[in-house]
Amino acid sequence: MRTAGRRVLVVTLPLEFFGGVQSQARFLIDHLQRHQFEVNVATYVVRGSRPDLNASWLSSLVGGHGRTEIHTGTNGGSDATVGCRFPGLEYTYTEASEAWLRTIENYQHIIAVGGTPVIAHPVVKAGKTCIVWCADDLAGDRDDRFDSMSFSRQILERHLIRPRLEAQQIAVLEAGIPVRGISGATVERLQTHVPYSHADIERVHIPIDASFYSPLSNKSRSKRMGFAGRIPDPRKNPKLLFDVFRELRQRDVIRELHIAGPTDEATMAVAQSCGIADGVIFHGYVSRDGLRDIYRSLDVFVLTSHREGLALVGLEAMACGVPVVSTRCGGPEDYIEEGVTGYLSDSLPETFADHICNVLRDQNTYEQMAGACRKIASEEFCEAVFERHFDEAWKAAWGGSYRD
Repeated sequence: MRTAGRRVLVVTLPLEFFGGVQSQARFLIDHLQRHQFEVNVATYVVRGSRPDLNASWLSSLVGGHGRTEIHTGTNGGSDATVGCRFPGLEYTYTEASEAWLRTIENYQHIIAVGGTPVIAHPVVKAGKTCIVWCADDLAGDRDDRFDSMSFSRQILERHLIRPRLEAQQIAVLEAGIPVRGISGATVERLQTHVPYSHADIERVHIPIDASFYSPLSNKSRSKRMGFAGRIPDPRKNPKLLFDVFRELRQRDVIRELHIAGPTDEATMAVAQSCGIADGVIFHGYVSRDGLRDIYRSLDVFVLTSHREGLALVGLEAMACGVPVVSTRCGGPEDYIEEGVTGYLSDSLPETFADHICNVLRDQNTYEQMAGACRKIASEEFCEAVFERHFDEAWKAAWGGSYRD
């Protein structure tokens, strides 16, 4: 039976999309429900998904505002979908609007889960205490996307959207609330924005389910490498991924590249231009079981990203006994031990390929690395470790333990 005060609002991104933040939020919702909390969810919504909740630009110009819809969520709670004015400018999604203030006003315990701290901005402006659990700062979230924007959009980004979002980020970081980054790199990035303050910024990893993500027994080598994530996202650096694969094919070390997650025609065209499209298997969206099957089929998992908060997929692969080779992009530095669970590489395809060859050079080395991957993923990134660190954040916000 739930007791008084065990009611939590999770403020996050739209959960119907595929991404690391959505996985992070779903884990937290499930975790809190297992601890007998009533969990409700509030998300902003883009105009393309719900034009009825967002004020049109014409309406916004004459004082129109977004609306809130309350509905039964997939987790059984009374969830809220919050619209805004001037949809598409992005900073308006996290303004302290009347719609947001009404949505959060009756909650004592609020946890904001987002790609950046700005997801908590309406909560902070309402004067409420909350926990922020985020993947990166604004620079990591937006810099790589800037080059892919149209010229007119770049003007808006530089002179209107980015300054407003940066102001929101500072407001959250200076609010004195517990801010938790998902990796050591995330914490360092966030601390640079408030170097002279006493901001409470610490690390809380996203845990993995090592009972589900587990190795196959008597696994044979397959000459397959893999990647999982939104490969069209410029932060994932797909051109390097394809260049590394081409290099390894030429060396006859790897024959297939398996990619799980959404893709687009432009990314497929890049693979075609690299001359390796016949060896790339785009799986698209896959189930949790399907993703585990892909991990288990691989010899090595690769991350070629410019920037990652944690890259949970790397940990999931490691739990399946698959070594990881990654660029030095932030999050993977928390779990890749050089020569033990994989390698960290620069962005030269030849060097990256050399590291993969080191992983695969002999069966004894490979089995030792696979065992170390499993051990670190299952022991250091388990739910029990998360629970201890999250409890510290809860005590900092509200006193007492959320496990009581």
